[in-house]
This record gives sequence, structure tokens and C-alpha cells, in this order.
Amino acid sequence: MTHRRSGRARLALATVALAAGLVGTAAAPAAADPAAPPAAAGSVTPQEETQLRIKVNQLLAAGGPNVRASAQKVLDADNAEAYVEFIEHGFFVAQGADDRELVLAAQANGSADTRAACDRALKGSLAELHAFVTTELPRLLETDDRVRATQIASVGGPEVKAAAGRALRGDHAAVKEFLATGQYVARAKDEAAAKSAKEAEEASRKEAERKAAEAAKDGQPATATLPVTGADAVTFGGAGLAAVALGAGLLVAARRRRSA
Repeated sequence: MTHRRSGRARLALATVALAAGLVGTAAAPAAADPAAPPAAAGSVTPQEETQLRIKVNQLLAAGGPNVRASAQKVLDADNAEAYVEFIEHGFFVAQGADDRELVLAAQANGSADTRAACDRALKGSLAELHAFVTTELPRLLETDDRVRATQIASVGGPEVKAAAGRALRGDHAAVKEFLATGQYVARAKDEAAAKSAKEAEEASRKEAERKAAEAAKDGQPATATLPVTGADAVTFGGAGLAAVALGAGLLVAARRRRSA
């Protein structure tokens, strides 16, 4: 009976941890009695074992890569003792590994403030590390992302500036979406607009050159080709009459000199 009671005690410990919401938070792993023997296969009822398996699946679904891998091994083992061990201890170790990877990535890519905060967190306990990951780190990452989006907007075209503005007015998810994909979509639009404007300018220049070439090939100077009408005709007629009169006068004068 002692063997059965020890196994049920460990099951009760895991159940209490779950009911109190300790699993998945910054709480430290529950301390297991090192003298307690492992739970026997018949230590829990089928219903209790099913509940434990459900909890492990829930942790797998919500966890990071290390938690998922560890939980899957436990599920593959398919026994109550493995479930209890994971819930009491294995989960926290795997979660610590996931937290550490997140912090190291943030440290490698973050601002000076983010790097310093990550360095401090990595020196703490698993519980302190998880508290940092769930509270302070998200704020630091959002600040870094907003700075990046602002920098991109400052050197971007109209579409990039507009997309960045919309993202910065939104939440962190909107900013991350802009950095991951939105900036590239907007940049492509700016590049397409610039290309279209350049092509239109080039087409206009070529059309102007074509018209100039045709005019030079087929046309005459404007003064020779324009018809003489209206006021220009009067002016032209007056000038012609004056030239005729002048010619006649010169002819008469010449004759008079010869007669003399």
C-alpha cells in the first residue's frame, strides 16, 4: 500500500500544480521526494491517466520546440509515471531551454538596451529567466521593432512610408508583420511606380524626337511654307508696290541722263 500511496502522492502533486496554474508560468519546478518509488502501473485509474495525458498534450501545443520534443517523447512512452515526471520536472527543464534560446536570439539581434537586459536574465534562475521572457522581453522587442520600422520609413518611398505609418499606429503584431512582409510589398509597389514613370518619360522623349525628325525631313522653314493672308498680305503687297515704283523711278532717271 505504501508503494501505491507514493505514486498517488506524486499524481496529486502534479494535479495540484496544474490546478494552481503553476505549469507554464515562472514557478519553479515542484520538488519531488527523491525517496519516493516510481508509481506502479496500477497506481492511477484510467480516467486519471487520461487527464494527465490531456495535460501533457496541452503543454505540447503551447510550448516551444524543446517543450514539444520532450512532451512528444513522454506521450510516446504512454504511461502515467512518465506523464507525472514531465509535469513535475521535465516540462520546466524544456521550457528553460526554450526561454534561453529566445533570449539568446534577442541578444544577438537587439539594441544595446535589449542586449544588456538579456545578459542579466541569462545569469538568473529558470524562474527568473521565464519571468523575463514573459514580461520584460516582449516590451524590449517591441521597442526595437518600432525603431526599425521608423528607420525603414525614413529612407523608403511613398508606399513604404504609408505602410510603415499604418503599422506604427497599430500594435506590435502589425509592426512585426510590416518588418516581415509588408515593407517588401510596399517597396515593390514603389519600384513598380518608379519604373512606370521612367518608361512614360522615355516614351514621351522618343515621341518628341520622332516628331522633330519628321519636321526636319519633310517640312520647310516656317517663313517659306506659311501662306500669306490677311495683314501679312497687305504688308507684302505694299512692299511689292513700293519696289515697283522705285524701279520705275530709277529707269526714268537713267533715260534723262542719257538724253542730256
